[in-house]
Amino acid sequence: MERPTPPPFQAPPPPQARATNSANRTCLIIVLVILTLCCIGGLVVFSFMKNFLGQAGQAMGCMSTFNMAGAAAEAYAVEHGGKLPEAATWQDDIQPYYQRLFDKYKAEFEGADKFIDGLLPSAAGDVFQCKNSDRTTGVAYNSDIAGKVLKDIKDPDRTVMFFETDTMGRNQAMAYKAMPNSKAPKWMNSSRDWIVWNVSGNSNPFETSSGGSRIEIRPDDALTPD
Repeated sequence: MERPTPPPFQAPPPPQARATNSANRTCLIIVLVILTLCCIGGLVVFSFMKNFLGQAGQAMGCMSTFNMAGAAAEAYAVEHGGKLPEAATWQDDIQPYYQRLFDKYKAEFEGADKFIDGLLPSAAGDVFQCKNSDRTTGVAYNSDIAGKVLKDIKDPDRTVMFFETDTMGRNQAMAYKAMPNSKAPKWMNSSRDWIVWNVSGNSNPFETSSGGSRIEIRPDDALTPD
């Protein structure tokens, strides 16, 4: 009886470890690329938000400086026979009134100023100024209305009380002269107008960009407590 012929010998299939390792490395590289792109995107967004909040805070603090200076000047007039401060000493004259407004404002934003640069307005004893993305500007008092009786000013909606300048100094006062908007500071890298605060106030100091925030600050809050 013949014995059956065994099947031909077949070598076992080669191990697939290398292919598996190669696939794992490819997946790992893809994951690392995705994580890197996410990190870069996160940093870009963080940088943009930090810049945006910083400039928004600076605009808010700047406008509040003008607002509080105007309210303090009005409160000064209430307690000094209706007359506005003199040109040479205007910031010294309104300091106690401005300080009361500053204290109230600071209390409302307590803690936020630590995270948003420039959120607070200028302090009462400092030189009034505005921080902008491209430079720092100052605040000047219109010497043409200095010492005048507030209620006698015929056109308070168009009569300038304070205005933004490229110069800085305490008790800075001069006759108001309009400056070209092409030379005004930048807001979020875009053009804006020079800030002009009229006797009756100004509802939108950032007229071109509409980037400002209005803060309700009342002269009554600056008056000497009873």
